[in-house]
Amino acid sequence: MTGEAVASTILQKLDELGLNCDNLRGQGYDGSGSMAGIRKGASSIVLQKYPLATYIHCCSHILNLSIASSCSVVLVRNMMGTVSEVSKFFEHGKRQDKLEEVIESELPEVRKKRVKPLCRTRWVERHDSLEVFVELYPAIIGALSDIAYGKDSVSSNRETTSDANGLLSAIEKFSFPLALVVVYNILSYIKGLTVLLQQRSINIVQGITLVQDVLGQLKELREELDDWNKIWFQMAVEIAEEVGTEKPSIPRMCNRQTQRSNVEADIPEVYYRRSLTAPFLDHLLQEMEDRFTTNANIATLGLCLVPSSICKKDDWQTHVNNLASLYQGDLPAPLSLQTELHCWKHKWIHVKTDDLPESPIEALNKCDSRLFPNISTLLRIMSTIPVTSWGQAEPVRHMTGVQAPLSSRPGTKGATLRYHVATQPVLNGCGAHHVQNGTSL
Repeated sequence: MTGEAVASTILQKLDELGLNCDNLRGQGYDGSGSMAGIRKGASSIVLQKYPLATYIHCCSHILNLSIASSCSVVLVRNMMGTVSEVSKFFEHGKRQDKLEEVIESELPEVRKKRVKPLCRTRWVERHDSLEVFVELYPAIIGALSDIAYGKDSVSSNRETTSDANGLLSAIEKFSFPLALVVVYNILSYIKGLTVLLQQRSINIVQGITLVQDVLGQLKELREELDDWNKIWFQMAVEIAEEVGTEKPSIPRMCNRQTQRSNVEADIPEVYYRRSLTAPFLDHLLQEMEDRFTTNANIATLGLCLVPSSICKKDDWQTHVNNLASLYQGDLPAPLSLQTELHCWKHKWIHVKTDDLPESPIEALNKCDSRLFPNISTLLRIMSTIPVTSWGQAEPVRHMTGVQAPLSSRPGTKGATLRYHVATQPVLNGCGAHHVQNGTSL
C-alpha cells in the first residue's frame, strides 16, 4: 500500500467519524518508506494538508533500528547469525530431544529446555534469546558434539552431522562466548527502556526523558569500559573453561585484511576491547543520539511548561514563545500569554521539588483552564504527541492523552494519530470516540 493510499484512508476515516482534521496535531508511525517518506510518505502527505500534524517517528522503532545498526560490528553479526542457526538446528524433533537429554544430564537445575529463536523484527527482544543461550551453552556444546561425532542416532544423517560440526566449530571459538556476554550485558541497559516506552500513560516528553537517562547510563559505561570489559572478558574465559572450548588468543594478523578487525594489541583482552566491546557500544551510542534528535527537540518544547523544568532552567520562556508561535492559532487568548507565564511560574516557584509535576499530563491535571487558558491548551497539545505507533501485536492504548489506532494493513505498519480538540479537557475527540463508542478506526 502506498503512502498516498494510507494517508487518504486515514483522512477519509477521520472525516467519516465527524472529526475536524484542522485540529490534527500529531501523527506517529514507524520509519518505513510508505509511512515516513519525505515526499510520498503518508506523514508528508498529511503534513501538506495539515501543517501542524507533527510527525513523530515511533520511539520503539528508532530504538530497534539503533540496535540493528550497531549489530553490524563483525564479531557481533557473526555471533547473532550463529545463535540464529543453532536455534533453527534444534527445531527438528530428534535434535531437540537430544538437547533436552543433555540438559537433564548436565544442567538438571535449569528450567529452560529449548533454544529461543531470535526475533526477526524486534531486536530488543533478542536479549531474552541471548540470555537463554548463555544459560544453555554447556548443554548446546554437548548436544552438538554428540551429533557431530556420531554418538547419537541422529548422526545417521550425513547432512545433520555436517551441520552440527559447522555450528560446533563456530560456537567453540572464544570470540563467540565473549560476543554473547558483551552484547547481552550492554543490551541489558536498554531492555527496560523498550518496556517503559510502551506504557499506556507515557507522552513524548516522558519517553525522551527515559531515552536520555539510558544514554547517560551508556555514556557512563563507556567511560568505565576498561573495567567492565575486563569483567566481561573474565566471564567469557570462565564459560570457555567450563566447557573446554578455545582459549582466548589474538587472531593472526596480516598486512591486508578486510573481513575482520585488524587492530593492534599485546594481549587478547585489549584486542577484543578494541575490536568488539568499544565499537559495539560506540556505534549504539551514536545511533541512538542521531536517530532520537528530532524527537528530543520536540520533547524540549514540551518540557518548557512543565513546573519541574521551569524551576531549573532559565531559558524556559524562550521555548514557550517558540511553542506558542507554532500553535498560535490554537491559543484562546494569545495576548495574555506573557501574563499567564508570569503567574504560572509564581504558582510553582515555592513548591517543594518532590511535589512539582514532571510531565505535561501531570501539569495539565494541575492547571486550571479558567486561570491559564493558553497554558492549558499548549499542555493539552503536548500531551497528545505520540511516542510509539500501535502495532498488531500490541494492545490498544486508551491513554489519558489520545490514541487512534488503525488496523494493521500491509504498508500501514501500525499507525497512530493524535487528534487535538480545543473543547475537550484531556481525552481527545478521536480517542474518546473510539473508547466510548467502540468505533473501529
